[in-house]
Amino acid sequence: MKIGRRYGRLWLHLVTVLLVVACDSSEPEPLTEREVLALLYESTGGSEWRYNDGWLSDDEIGTWFGVQTDDAGQVAAIELTNNGLVGPIPPELGSLPSLEYLRLPVNSLTGPIPPELGNLSSLEVLMLWHNSLTGSIPPELGNLSNLESLALGDNSLTASVPPELGALASLQGLGLGGNSLTGMIPPELGGLSSLKFLELDLNSLTGPIPPELGNLSSLRHLWANDNFLTGPVPPELGRLSRLRELTLSDNSLTGPIPPELATHLPV
Repeated sequence: MKIGRRYGRLWLHLVTVLLVVACDSSEPEPLTEREVLALLYESTGGSEWRYNDGWLSDDEIGTWFGVQTDDAGQVAAIELTNNGLVGPIPPELGSLPSLEYLRLPVNSLTGPIPPELGNLSSLEVLMLWHNSLTGSIPPELGNLSNLESLALGDNSLTASVPPELGALASLQGLGLGGNSLTGMIPPELGGLSSLKFLELDLNSLTGPIPPELGNLSSLRHLWANDNFLTGPVPPELGRLSRLRELTLSDNSLTGPIPPELATHLPV
């Protein structure tokens, strides 16, 4: 009986410990949108922004400078162009479910692009150009099915262009110029049927120009100059009936200029 009581006490103690652990391991409460915006402010030196009217006040967040809300009071747009932001982009921005426009260009943002931004299912415009962002382009951005404009140019981004970006069926503008991107141009980009502008210039891209780019039926401007591209210019580019500007200079391309290009390009 003594042995039984001892093991009974041990079992009760074990159950108590397990219950405490279970309570401690519960998921934390999700941040409110006001708290997410406060993180953006703190992470990027908000007290030194050029304009920060209303930020961190008790006023409605839709009255804070650069923030717009929808009819339900949720954050729909953050517009802080050329506003003196310094520091990293907080990954918590990826938890704003109604965000449609995120414009943070011409600042001094540093660090990587958070892959959590790929959770912004409502996002239509993502502009982060002319900052000091580093690291690779997150393949998770290929999940943004409503994205129409992706502008990441003039940063210090490295590694290759994610082929996942080829899944952005609504994309009209893709700006990746002025970085340190390497590797080949993904042929998957040829699936962007709505694309009008493709900027790949001023990088370190190598390999051939994918003939699949000839499938970009809406394309008007293609900049791929100042890279290390090799091989011939694909005659398939002659299928781009709406193309008005094609810049391929300062590469290592070989062979003649395809006569098909003269069909549509202005003289």
